[in-house]
Amino acid sequence: MDKNSASAREWHVRKALPEELKMVAEIERLSFSRPWSLESIKSFYYRKTSDIYVWRDRNRISGYIIAEHVLDQAEIHRIAIVPFIRKMGIGTLLFQEFERRYQELGVETIYLEVRESNEAAYQFYLKNGFEEYGRRAKYYKDPIEDAVLMFCDASVNN
Repeated sequence: MDKNSASAREWHVRKALPEELKMVAEIERLSFSRPWSLESIKSFYYRKTSDIYVWRDRNRISGYIIAEHVLDQAEIHRIAIVPFIRKMGIGTLLFQEFERRYQELGVETIYLEVRESNEAAYQFYLKNGFEEYGRRAKYYKDPIEDAVLMFCDASVNN
């Protein structure tokens, strides 16, 4: 899928609305072994530095990014796409639009961590300009795994 060839009616990225948080929680439940609860998502949503961007296609939310920013730094906490439409380029388009919006806010560096066994996510992040800079031992539970720490210089990415 190419952003330039998709019509505005087919998809768009925007900040989530409060009534859409249930859909975000459902995608969360389908995507993670330890999903955030709807209450946790709502709590995060109302924090001053927090953002939830959603990918909306036609009549539903099909993906999201949960992140926060302070001054020129940001951290992605969650990114997910509905399972049956993964690997279609939607995650890349969602991330690129998210990154563009954060650049407009003055964000220069974006950080995240990913499970060491999540090769698909790791490769996705590499493809989108992230680099590995360290690890947190035994960070994840169920199963216990290291977190791979990554960052990207948002000021140079397109």
